[in-house]
Amino acid sequence: MNLITPLSNEYTLFTWRDLDRFRQKLIMDLTEIIKGDLQITPKNWLKSHEVCKFLKISYGTWQHLKNIGTILFAKIGGAHYYDYEKILRLPHEGESDPVRI
Repeated sequence: MNLITPLSNEYTLFTWRDLDRFRQKLIMDLTEIIKGDLQITPKNWLKSHEVCKFLKISYGTWQHLKNIGTILFAKIGGAHYYDYEKILRLPHEGESDPVRI
């Protein structure tokens, strides 16, 4: 029996089986929540540091691509923003024809 006194809320004993059931239920519930929340939509606009991280390039490479017009930006309130869709269409390393976006 798990309860010392059925009417008393002061003392309740839990068995290892109770704890294991709780753990399994918790894992199943969290898995369902995580699966439901993973409908991640990408941002429409990225900041400079996000572009560098996304493309896995250094700040100097990013600056060079911006200067030669490979990466176009919109300046809003002193910050540069980059269109996510256009960043996706950038040529991958090793492709011969760079595409201006």
